[in-house]
Amino acid sequence: MLKNIFISMFCLITMSILFGCNEQSPVAGGILIDDSTYVTVLSSDSVPFLKTATGFNTKPSASYLNSLFIGSSKGFQASILARFGNIPDSLAGSEILSATLRLQPERYVFGDSVANRLAFSVYSVNKLWAPDATIDTLNQNGFIDSKSIANYDGIIPLKDTMSSISIDIEKSFISQWFTTKSNTKSDSLIYGIALIPTMNSTVIRAFARNTISSPEKSPVLLQVLYKKSGSQTIDSVLLISAYDGCFVKSPLQNDGSIVLDCASGQVSELGFNLNTVPKNVSIHGAVLTLQVNVSQCITGNRPKDTVITANFVDSSTANILREYYAVSSSTSTEYTFSVLNSVIEGILRRGTNGILKILPYVDRDRNRVDRLVFYGPNDPDPTKRPKLKIVYSNRPKP
Repeated sequence: MLKNIFISMFCLITMSILFGCNEQSPVAGGILIDDSTYVTVLSSDSVPFLKTATGFNTKPSASYLNSLFIGSSKGFQASILARFGNIPDSLAGSEILSATLRLQPERYVFGDSVANRLAFSVYSVNKLWAPDATIDTLNQNGFIDSKSIANYDGIIPLKDTMSSISIDIEKSFISQWFTTKSNTKSDSLIYGIALIPTMNSTVIRAFARNTISSPEKSPVLLQVLYKKSGSQTIDSVLLISAYDGCFVKSPLQNDGSIVLDCASGQVSELGFNLNTVPKNVSIHGAVLTLQVNVSQCITGNRPKDTVITANFVDSSTANILREYYAVSSSTSTEYTFSVLNSVIEGILRRGTNGILKILPYVDRDRNRVDRLVFYGPNDPDPTKRPKLKIVYSNRPKP
């Protein structure tokens, strides 16, 4: 009897061991273990994945920014173009008593907010322009008149609610508009002004812009007081800008840092060299972390944005494959692209070298002039360089 019990227990234990050895591993790592796959982690701390960071200017169009910026500070210059569309055709020969330009300031200020001095001149525009105009359009010879028709130099206090500012415009300028409109029935006439910063400015200020997404904002206005020929009655007409454009010029910083200018279009390309990653591997993870160089950042009075973006471009077709996002907290100096798997796979399919374009988060950064600077891959301090970690697997040869 005892012998039979011993034999039964021995068989039960043996069967348990056999069946136990054939059980699948837990889901998280079962496939890798059962498939005899080797998992490798490579980091830029030990492998020079990242080559160089190169800055360049994308020269955004007049329709890029949500706000209008005017002024100069810290090497940045912001200019405005305004084109008016409701010029009356019945006021030729009227006596112009006054012409006043009105702008509605917003609370954003970039630069020396203590001195808070804004200075710019107003010029007549001589050439027709469209929303796809760039800063090169503004810089054309003869694009604006050589003589200013108004000047502003003053301080706009920072308040939660601010009144519009008023600037007297040369009256003869308006008379020319009225005469031209009366004599020429054309939709291609210019009727534009340019606001160009002067050297006295210590700040760049934001002003309201009338856009499709924010029609409640006040556009650029020209209020004209006049008397018709032979009349003693003083009348007024309010000329409303039909379209406003803004261009920001910034000093190019190309010292190997990763530089992002929210308004001027200066962005950076980060070069990858993945020749240490074997061919035909499976990429399980790729994480890129950038560290902010706080000493070189230049920001206005709005909190920093906690999101930046990146584009990986297929060099063989010049097509953007997809957009990636890096996130930071409001108090952190690190921005992390947590899922760059497809970037690494895309580079390896085309060779070993590739480029990632680092960009501001366009949906939120178009209402500021700020410059965000990250340490580059060749920074003297290796602890501050961008960090790239790649997790991949491959099967060993039989």
